[in-house]
Amino acid sequence: MCATIRAAGLPEYTCNVVLLKELVAKLPSRWVAEYLSMLTRKSKWFEQVRPIQVGDLVVVVDSNLSRISWPKGLVIEAVRAKDGQVRQAVVQTTNGIYKRPATKLALIEIEKKMLTGAEKDK
Repeated sequence: MCATIRAAGLPEYTCNVVLLKELVAKLPSRWVAEYLSMLTRKSKWFEQVRPIQVGDLVVVVDSNLSRISWPKGLVIEAVRAKDGQVRQAVVQTTNGIYKRPATKLALIEIEKKMLTGAEKDK
């Protein structure tokens, strides 16, 4: 079975619907295995990491939930300790507002790219 995918401003794609359904079904397990496990590694011991800031998108690590169920949220306040390091953050999720230690937050890095006028016209 084939279908054509059309979206405004994008080229037309013809795909196999069965393959597309399989890929969509595998997405949650691949998210956990390939991306989420990379986010939660303890890189702070090996390399300098950017502190959590207001406006960051994070995953709230919760040992009582499976990884796929960890809530995602937006940092609305970064709480600094006396030494100037961010030790806690206040996170807005769909389930409410939580104050969590920075060690229990995994930053989802999103590349922010500003398009110039010339790039928008392409």
